[in-house]
Amino acid sequence: MTPQEIISEIKKLSRAERVRVVQEVVADLGQEPRAITPEARGLISGAEYEIASPIDAFGAAATLEEMLREHSKAADYADK
Repeated sequence: MTPQEIISEIKKLSRAERVRVVQEVVADLGQEPRAITPEARGLISGAEYEIASPIDAFGAAATLEEMLREHSKAADYADK
């Protein structure tokens, strides 16, 4: 049976039966070793990737503080 034929047959089932099919397939995939490889997620094994971190982001804190001040002033002005 082709995947399209399987999908066509699944669409004929009730919602509860389709949910059960999905649960079974997901459970089965979860038991396979390395079910989702880094390559499948678009990552390259051994490559380095930058991770954003708030550590030492003092400029961001200052920007946020200024935005909050401006928002507070605008809110105060709107209330008048």
